[in-house]
Amino acid sequence: EIYKNDNAPYFLYREVDRDVESYLSSHSLWIYGDSGVGKSTSISHALLSQGRQVLLINMAGIPESSTLEEIFEWIYNEVAGVVGESSIAPGSYQLSIKKIIEMLDTHYAGQSVYVLVEEIPFSGESFRNFVYSFSSLVVSDKLTGKFADVHFVLSSIDNPTLHVPKSLQKIKSMMKFLRFDLWTEEECNSLIDLISRNISIPHISNRADM
Repeated sequence: EIYKNDNAPYFLYREVDRDVESYLSSHSLWIYGDSGVGKSTSISHALLSQGRQVLLINMAGIPESSTLEEIFEWIYNEVAGVVGESSIAPGSYQLSIKKIIEMLDTHYAGQSVYVLVEEIPFSGESFRNFVYSFSSLVVSDKLTGKFADVHFVLSSIDNPTLHVPKSLQKIKSMMKFLRFDLWTEEECNSLIDLISRNISIPHISNRADM
């Protein structure tokens, strides 16, 4: 379930994967779509195949009911743990954003780093608040970060573009938003062909069922 470079021969390269690679070369990226359509795998494939430096923020353990302060304290602690700084809670989500940007700018000065945010647990009002506050982080980093080339990469089921406020519309020039749809019939057939070649299925009697 986790993509690794060893899996490359068995990766089905789709048009949407080309879009992911293209956007990541110059922008931050937020992809969204139903569970199981390949969002995380596509991101992992693009980042690994291009040899990008990645800082992973795993949000699987944070409760959906968390406040903005708790959300950004979590992100702050994840970044601090990677870059080796002591994790002292800044006290508010605005201060957490400021400190996160400072840590990234200091520890990745002169480098490109991709901040990969995985397992976003929020929906409804909690998701709306998260989109607003994370958009603030992205915009603030572009405006105040001076030394590091930071790209943010996220995936979610819900559509984040519905919750970007008018005051932060400039994020759309900094971050690409890409919808992942259900697989097409052509893509499904290509996957069946890939499977049959690699595990030597001599004949597929019922392609539709597969």
